[in-house]
Amino acid sequence: MSSLRLRPLLVSWLLQVVGACLPLPAAGAPALASLSAPAAPAPWPLWFHGIQAIQTHEHLAAWLGSAQGLLDTPVRLVLVDGHGGAPRLELQRGGLGLGDALRYSEANLGSYRLGLQRLALQAGEPDPLDAANRLLSLERRLAARWVQQDGGKPLASRAELPAGFNWPVFLAAARVPADAPLHLAQPASLAGLSRLLADVPLADWKLYLRLHSVAQLSQAAERQGHTDGQRLTQQVHAALGRWDERMHALQQPGPTVVSHPSKPRLPALRRGI
Repeated sequence: MSSLRLRPLLVSWLLQVVGACLPLPAAGAPALASLSAPAAPAPWPLWFHGIQAIQTHEHLAAWLGSAQGLLDTPVRLVLVDGHGGAPRLELQRGGLGLGDALRYSEANLGSYRLGLQRLALQAGEPDPLDAANRLLSLERRLAARWVQQDGGKPLASRAELPAGFNWPVFLAAARVPADAPLHLAQPASLAGLSRLLADVPLADWKLYLRLHSVAQLSQAAERQGHTDGQRLTQQVHAALGRWDERMHALQQPGPTVVSHPSKPRLPALRRGI
């Protein structure tokens, strides 16, 4: 993060996307299709516009689900190569800007805190220092939930998913087939993250989503040499389309091709900021 250098015009364009506030239903959960369908006439998917419109933790679960295949999020779905067998759909921990929980000791955080402050300033946060401190505090809470010795296990049923987070809404927004088997890659870590997703105030999650989205997509654009948002927009839609195809393929007989099992294919995203 301390090496992040964002082009001002690209950041300005991304902020217009992130900052747009689209209406959600006045009561109850948002229609999941409204959070994942392409916008008209703007080409960006509505889930990205909807960060500021998140009003409940159910909305948060829908937003996170709709971002699968595109962004690294605190809980994420990854289709893992079955090494000759059927691919496995895993629930994994994620969403750390520094990539690993062990890097969140105080001695390592000076340059990262400054990087977050620069990002918040570029993103137009009214108090960049406060935004950086809030985001760092949340990431440290995420890191504290990462259990280092945490072996995976298959789920016998979705009733075994960790308590706290709204998994049905998350999985529906991610277009996961209802009968697709799931594997918990880090059960103890995911249990802690599930409670954290339910307990942290929505204002902090919305800040997290704004800054992580801008940082991840900006870095992807910089690595691809983009100077405007048009091509990145096309690649966003392509990445989401690939994810939809993979989820649809889970319902079909025969092998599913997994090209990059460990992370989304959209242009070489690193984990987190």
